[in-house]
Amino acid sequence: MLIIDDSRLARMMIRSAASQLRPELEITDAETGDQAVEMLDRLTDLVACTIDHNMPGIKGLELAAVIRARHPAARLALVTANIQDALRRRTEDAGLMFIDKPITRDKLADLILG
Repeated sequence: MLIIDDSRLARMMIRSAASQLRPELEITDAETGDQAVEMLDRLTDLVACTIDHNMPGIKGLELAAVIRARHPAARLALVTANIQDALRRRTEDAGLMFIDKPITRDKLADLILG
């Protein structure tokens, strides 16, 4: 699993929830989209990814397209505090799950458990 969020607290919360759901899951994180892009070729078995919407540099939906191109089978979720309907529609149209902050184990269950 790859967690991409510029908030250290958000990364910690997602990691904790994911570990509770699947303790055996290998979890990697990145603080920026650019860091995540650099990591993509080293991730051989990416099953799930959370992507923060608002980050410095590459934004969430743009980053999701890059990840999807390199790891087409991975389950992707946009994680955001922005709960506007327009963003939710764009996220779902792109084939991503939409998870609103704050993060909870229940909100991550579909992504992690697949």
